[in-house]
Amino acid sequence: MYNTLPYYSLTYNLQALDTVGGEGKYQKRAIYILLFQHLFRAFWLMYYPFLTQPPVFLCKDAETGSYYDCTENTGGCVDRVLSPNSPSSLVNDLGLYCEKNYIRTLASTLFFVGGNIGSTYYAYICDAKGRKTAMFWSYFLGAISLLLLGTVAVGPITYMLCIMLVWGNLNSFCGFSITYAAEISSILT
Repeated sequence: MYNTLPYYSLTYNLQALDTVGGEGKYQKRAIYILLFQHLFRAFWLMYYPFLTQPPVFLCKDAETGSYYDCTENTGGCVDRVLSPNSPSSLVNDLGLYCEKNYIRTLASTLFFVGGNIGSTYYAYICDAKGRKTAMFWSYFLGAISLLLLGTVAVGPITYMLCIMLVWGNLNSFCGFSITYAAEISSILT
């Protein structure tokens, strides 16, 4: 009932591996390129929970005097007491909640703007210098940007710039790594 996908045997997969080239030099290169691409996609998926997760506050119940978990929208900004259940994120560390909530939203917007700028820039680099050069620099600068995000993002402005640089470099890698993998795999056919 739950398994609606067709079942393929192991021999079918082994035959497919022979068709695409086994474990040759180009097959390994394509796998590594796609591996890096999926690491960046994982960063994109985990960006929101780890960096922009809104805090959980402790609000006092007026009738009983006990505390309960609440959010920014349900009265958490009145006393500003962070709950021990609040997730650890840069939003909590930099105080980007309540009146500074707009900075969190702006950083999320700059995240995608950086991706657009990076894609446009690296498309030019791909045409001018080649895909291998563009892949190297986008990966290298993306790693440096991630390092900066973890070490120098001590204020809202540096936080937003680092977020923009990270995705501006890493998003570009995802697009042209697929193209490069397709190009080197076509050498075999």
